Amino acid sequence: MKKTIAKLVFLIFLTTAFSSCEADEVEISNTSDFNAYIQDEMDSQKIPAASVLIFKGNTILHESYLGKSNLKKNISIEADHPFLLASISKVITATALLQLHEKGLFSLQDATNGYLPFVVENPNFTTPITFQMLLTHTSGIADGTALDDQYYYGKDSPISLRYFLENYLVPGGRVLQCFRKLS
Repeated sequence: MKKTIAKLVFLIFLTTAFSSCEADEVEISNTSDFNAYIQDEMDSQKIPAASVLIFKGNTILHESYLGKSNLKKNISIEADHPFLLASISKVITATALLQLHEKGLFSLQDATNGYLPFVVENPNFTTPITFQMLLTHTSGIADGTALDDQYYYGKDSPISLRYFLENYLVPGGRVLQCFRKLS
């Protein structure tokens, strides 16, 4: 069952990550071709740097670092360069949620409020936010400007995650609201 969940999460990731990509045929027969393909995609999409890791089980099949960590200074990306995880963390979160779901700890249709120490309600929508809505990005929660300048390199945030989330997700909280109007 774990393999099924992992495959499902990976399929969801691929579907969302490449849903707008054109269906061009690409022939890749070796590592050089693969790195050249990735570099071409980075160039066409104006992506300055990428860290690529392909693994199976505990074995690393491919690892490469492409592009520049600083374009103005022409500094190449290296293995120890930190990246903001951003949306890739969605795969990790979805995997964890689906593992808990597999253990029967919640239903995808459950409202999240029964699992949080505070109530989250979208003021623009009367339906309670469910785990399924979170996993399919249909809850109305959107990144807002409150996330700007909330990056801390080499140290923990001075604001606790619970405080931030409660004040970000609860209408009337002290952090700029994150809900978009649903149409």
